[in-house]
Amino acid sequence: MIYLSPRPDHKLRTAFTQDSVPQELLPYTQNPANYFAVTNQRTTIFLKRLRQLESIYGPVEKNAHPKVLDVGASAGTFVKLAGDQGWLAFGIEPSWSGTREALRKGLDIPIAVAEKLPFPDETFDLVHSHHVFEHLANPMDAAQEAWRVLKPGGVIFIEVPNQFDNIMFRRDMLFRRVPQRQRNIRSIHHLWFFGRSTLQRLLIQAGFQKVQVHDFFGGPLVGWRIPFTVVTRLIGQLVYGGDFLNAWGWKPG
Repeated sequence: MIYLSPRPDHKLRTAFTQDSVPQELLPYTQNPANYFAVTNQRTTIFLKRLRQLESIYGPVEKNAHPKVLDVGASAGTFVKLAGDQGWLAFGIEPSWSGTREALRKGLDIPIAVAEKLPFPDETFDLVHSHHVFEHLANPMDAAQEAWRVLKPGGVIFIEVPNQFDNIMFRRDMLFRRVPQRQRNIRSIHHLWFFGRSTLQRLLIQAGFQKVQVHDFFGGPLVGWRIPFTVVTRLIGQLVYGGDFLNAWGWKPG
């Protein structure tokens, strides 16, 4: 995950008062998100991701050591796992708390933003970004920066939530089950809401070719709603799709 600035903006936080912030938002003003703690729990996801990246990029041979950059690396969980799998893995992270936690793991992840990567042109074989682009001030600048630092023939891989272009959202709108304001209150920190077409357009306009975007369903099936969730997802496979998006594209070689 990624913050918009290296340190919390004290002036911005103190500008809000209890009278100006809706009651349901007050907890967010008091409890900043601990993204690196969340990222530390994604080992299984990232191991599966690395297998997926090999199927897209090609086999990672021990002698080849392709270079991968994780944009929004947080505490460096993906960077560490990629290095263990044979990649030359690097990361950037704009939050001081994330880079500090990475340093405790022995990882040197510099403080930097996705819109201005501190690397020369054509440095990496792969740029990876997991739930970052929805937080950025300017996703197009970030996509163009990824294009710049990729070698010819390199690959970009992005995952973002798909919050308004999926079967669950349309189901809730149809049955008026949940007020949409409350349903998406957890996403107050998201500046962008991507769908399949907008994410594809982002990468194409940044210069990538052979762009592919796939939706899928996130989260396990739990509780008494399992039968209803299964039916919803089966319908979603036919129309409207799931609540997460994977996208990748190639820099012309």
